[in-house]
Amino acid sequence: MRAKAPPRYGDTDIGDMEHYCRYCIHCIAQDETEAVCEELNIIVKKTSIRNACKSFDFCEIDAFYICRGGTPENCRYKPRIPEQGHGMYEQLELSQYLYKVKAHMKVLVACEESQRVCTEFRQRGHEAYSCDIEPCSGGHPEWHIKADVLPLLNGSSSFRTVDGTAHRVDGKWDMIVAFPPCTHLASSGARYFKEKREDGRQQQGIDFFMQFVHADCGKIAIENPVGIMSGIYRKPDQIIQPYEFGDAFEKRTCLWLKGLPKLMKTNIVGIPERQKLKSGKTMPAWYSKGGRDRQKNRSKTFTGIAKAMAEQWG
Repeated sequence: MRAKAPPRYGDTDIGDMEHYCRYCIHCIAQDETEAVCEELNIIVKKTSIRNACKSFDFCEIDAFYICRGGTPENCRYKPRIPEQGHGMYEQLELSQYLYKVKAHMKVLVACEESQRVCTEFRQRGHEAYSCDIEPCSGGHPEWHIKADVLPLLNGSSSFRTVDGTAHRVDGKWDMIVAFPPCTHLASSGARYFKEKREDGRQQQGIDFFMQFVHADCGKIAIENPVGIMSGIYRKPDQIIQPYEFGDAFEKRTCLWLKGLPKLMKTNIVGIPERQKLKSGKTMPAWYSKGGRDRQKNRSKTFTGIAKAMAEQWG
């Protein structure tokens, strides 16, 4: 992977560089030799020569090696030592350049009062903001927008964080991670669906969810529990569990993705025993804990998943 000229940080067009498809976020491997480019809808071979694709978006995970089922660590990008005396930049330099260009993203974390995802992106150098009509509980009012998120979705907007500081986003957000309310959409509340359809609450939930689907942003992740959106919109790109990311809890979580790769499991841990109900069915024991704040606590993103989002998407 070489640059055609020594990169000048900040004003070199990534599209003018030569790339390998295997290190592109759009490359989805079908097996160890062949992949599909989701952006251009073409077949990509492992042996593909370097190219200057304008859609190239660097990803440190080698698409062909991850399909072997290995851990993220042994599938990561492995830079080579630059050739000497040729005035050319090999993988190490291009990798560093691309990371520098991508190091500062403006990220909107919608419908998040916990600030867990926002904080993880902030810790990695990104300009992330949580937005919710509720006050933030994450301890960072300087990153929280207490307002309706819909006017902000398409970028090019001004807003104030809770600490009173004025901000502006010129152009689109680089990424939107959304956690729309699931109260009227999740299968766990199916016994109330008839009533909610009749009084319009479910349709309001559907319409709000779809606002994120249609947002003008190249990278979008929408999170929700298993529910009706799999049929009304489409099946999620993946379903994850907290115990796959180091938190010993069960909570089937759907992710609908645009321009982002599926999250890779980071640390699979044991699953706690389930609580048995009078009906004979079982459910995760932690679902029934928390008192009046039970619903709010259940809606918070687990720390392991938040970290994986920031590490793998940031």
